This record gives sequence, C-alpha cells and structure tokens, in this order.
Amino acid sequence: MLQDLITIHNAGTLEEADIVIAWLDDRGVTAMVKDRNAIGTFSGIMAVSHNTVEVCVSDPAQAEKARDLLEKHFHGDNTA
Repeated sequence: MLQDLITIHNAGTLEEADIVIAWLDDRGVTAMVKDRNAIGTFSGIMAVSHNTVEVCVSDPAQAEKARDLLEKHFHGDNTA
C-alpha cells in the first residue's frame, strides 16, 4: 500500500527515478516510484512541475541501506 512506503529519494524526473531504482536494484535494494499514475503528462511530454518523483521502499531495513548507498554515492564514496 502507498501509505506503507518510505521515501528514500526525491528525483527531479521520472527518468531520474527509474535510474535510481535500477541502480539500487543492482545493489540489492527493491525500490519503486511512489505513485507513477500521479505523474502528469502533456501531449506525451513530461509536464513542468515543482513536484518531485518519490523513490520509495516498503521495508525499513531497505530504507536505511538505500539512504546509506545514496549518501555515499552523492556525497562521498562514489564506488558504492
């Protein structure tokens, strides 16, 4: 259920979210976009919005691992 999901990253675009999800999957973390259906489009082109695309996990242990991996990747050890 959507309310049980834990946000671990706010992506700027759906494409970025999908890259983060694939990257995490390669590291053993199962993540998903919180609500893919809520992302609006206009004539097949992503609508400009101030909203972000929430990348989430359902398991608190996976959330901790995912946040640690993302933190190391974006702000430290880029080999993570």
